[in-house]
Amino acid sequence: MEYLLEGISDLNEIATRLKLSKATTLVHLNILLTAKIVEKSTSSDDSRPTINYKIGDNAKELITAIQKACRNFLELSRADG
Repeated sequence: MEYLLEGISDLNEIATRLKLSKATTLVHLNILLTAKIVEKSTSSDDSRPTINYKIGDNAKELITAIQKACRNFLELSRADG
């Protein structure tokens, strides 16, 4: 999801960055779509349309808050260690 937080991506880009097959990546994206964490849109820059994925606006705030809480937890754990 970190890659999707950076912006809009298509299936090929996401699969390449994650070093996963397109089929595996699509399975995970469909789960995130069903959970309404990820949104998809279609663009037609080339001769054929491209499906793009991005983190939904509501989910973006939640994910950012969770990431911040995890970083804070790790910092506190290191300080106590």
